[in-house]
Amino acid sequence: MKGIESKIKSLDKIERAVNQTCSIDKRVADKENAATFITSQYEDTSTALKEATRRIQTLNDVCNSLDTKVKTFSDEKSKTENKLIELEMKTIKYNLVLYSLPEASTGTREDCKATVLNVLNKILNIQEDIMIDSAYRPTQKSRGW
Repeated sequence: MKGIESKIKSLDKIERAVNQTCSIDKRVADKENAATFITSQYEDTSTALKEATRRIQTLNDVCNSLDTKVKTFSDEKSKTENKLIELEMKTIKYNLVLYSLPEASTGTREDCKATVLNVLNKILNIQEDIMIDSAYRPTQKSRGW
């Protein structure tokens, strides 16, 4: 009987060892599954990060290109503004403004060129042949100035 009890104790120890081994095997399998999941997540994240890095580089390239274009357009705008100012100055250079000229009576059409030539010849005594490209009155009627 002592032999049987000893064998039963041995069998209990073996059964506990088998149970522990099964438990360890299950935990190892769980750890392996977790490692596989983590590896999969790492690969997905790594792929997404590479794609995001590529897109950021593309956006940086586009931004650099736009910065260059903005600088070019800004330079062109400055050149155009300078040319416009130069043209305005050339245009203004040969203008003559006369104030307080009597206005034609209401309902009649005035020849502004003839009026200016008349003032230049008769009032200012300028007898030279003067070429007038255009002459006009401001759109507002005089306020008595």
